[in-house]
Amino acid sequence: MTRLFVTNQVDNSLSVIDLREGHVDTLGPCGDNPAAIALYRRGQQLYIVNEGADSVAVYDLRQHAFCASIGVGKTPVAMAVDERRGLLYVVNEGANTVSVIRLADYAVEQTIPVGKAPSALVLTADGRWLGVVNKGDNTVLFLPVGSGGAPWTLSTDDYPTSMALLPRKRKVYVTNAKDDTITVIDMLTQSVVKTIPVDGVPYSAAAAPDDRRVYITKPGAQQVAVLDTALDEVVAEFPVAGLPMGLAVSFDGRSIYVTCFGARRVAVLDSISGAVARTFQVGRVPMGIAEVPNGYSLQQDRRAFRALSMEERMRLAREAYEARQRERELAIELRRQRIRGERGRRRGR
Repeated sequence: MTRLFVTNQVDNSLSVIDLREGHVDTLGPCGDNPAAIALYRRGQQLYIVNEGADSVAVYDLRQHAFCASIGVGKTPVAMAVDERRGLLYVVNEGANTVSVIRLADYAVEQTIPVGKAPSALVLTADGRWLGVVNKGDNTVLFLPVGSGGAPWTLSTDDYPTSMALLPRKRKVYVTNAKDDTITVIDMLTQSVVKTIPVDGVPYSAAAAPDDRRVYITKPGAQQVAVLDTALDEVVAEFPVAGLPMGLAVSFDGRSIYVTCFGARRVAVLDSISGAVARTFQVGRVPMGIAEVPNGYSLQQDRRAFRALSMEERMRLAREAYEARQRERELAIELRRQRIRGERGRRRGR
């Protein structure tokens, strides 16, 4: 059974969506103006930043209860979990800092100064670099973590709000809300390699598990844009009413979960076709969202996989292959449509 946890900023609550049964429960209060939410898989805990309380709430998935509150800097807005080291990095927009929390005892062991009005961050898969988006000075700062190396900074377009990391391709995609663009960064060369136009106020970004796509909410256009990471082009736009803001991609890559800021709703989209498969009513002004399989643990995942028969493993592999084929066919058809449209516009001139 898979559940979705959603922060409701005005209600100061947490909605819990049971995807199998289709019902929604409400937990809370969980703080003041809860926003981003992050999953610590190994510890089986959720962390919720409270922008209005300068704190992080801790929810224990085994006990089904809030168990702690951690004080951080002014106006925390985003987080990243370091599973290997057992650390939580919290961006404090109002203090221009990142708090480093030791999850074993919830102690803040370090406070790192960053750029102006930091709004998002990512931790690379190898745990060596922490990327911080600073929307107040239109930059991305990369900090070395637990290893040698010097910090480095790149400029973006106006008002960067979020970022998505592609671990395999070593690329980062940054949304620039005021300029309607995406900045593409190559981690290996430490440079901006492309700027992609994306109209409609690109706000939040999330990468597919296979790194083939990046999904971007566009509240100004009431859409989710689909960016092909091989082409670095927008290949599809999925309509989503109700001011889509936050989003997450399912662990299997089949679904996109979108919080509709202005409609008290969460929409579940098919990641290939963009069809809205289901919607759920939640609290007022939903923002952060995280997918959590019931009773999730890494050890249980390994045991479950080993318990599968060869036929079941082959079925899963076949379904993944078919999904990739559908994705390729959709991308090809969208490119054909674009080419036909461009040819038609040329003839019209």
